[in-house]
Amino acid sequence: MAKVKTATRTLSNAGRLRTLVVATSPKAVGQLGAESLVEYDGLLELIADPDIVSVEVQPQTFQFVMGGGRTVSYTPDVRFTRRDGRIGYREFKHDVTNLEPELAAKLEIARDSFAEQGYEFEIRDATAIRKGFRIQNLRLLKRYAQWPVSPAFQRGVLEFVGERTDILLQDLFEPAGTGGLGGVYRMLWDHLLEADLETALLCTATRIWRPRS
Repeated sequence: MAKVKTATRTLSNAGRLRTLVVATSPKAVGQLGAESLVEYDGLLELIADPDIVSVEVQPQTFQFVMGGGRTVSYTPDVRFTRRDGRIGYREFKHDVTNLEPELAAKLEIARDSFAEQGYEFEIRDATAIRKGFRIQNLRLLKRYAQWPVSPAFQRGVLEFVGERTDILLQDLFEPAGTGGLGGVYRMLWDHLLEADLETALLCTATRIWRPRS
């Protein structure tokens, strides 16, 4: 049995059909435990976003007053911080169109409360998170997040790409070598290179370019 302790509770995979997946990232505040693959993919979206600088799972519990004066507790799945200091919260669900009425009402109150305090808040479900090919491509690139890449390797690839917009992934076999494909994936993960991750799976015909400042 695996366990991950967050600021508000301990996550585990104890019990039938329970899942516990841990995402790793320098942006993590504590351990990033996910109790479903949808949650893991949602975390992957956040840690891959260059505008996000920190991510924390189940960071704190809020108290909200429902209709009739009843107080309920709510713990967001994730809190994140953007480069400009803005704070946001995110909730991950398998299907946002099929929530229990009680939960849907609680999330609406949470949305209103967070908006009043100037916080971002979004509910993301499997359909939204997995739209297109982005998550499949991010899963691939995440495997190379720690791939060793030297400054000389990066410089050679960046100089080869230059300002061109017609470079394909297969063209990088020349400066990187076929054994250096992992380094190219690392550069894509680190946003030193960019590609269209939405419309197709990464392949030799994927167009590669340098980020525009």
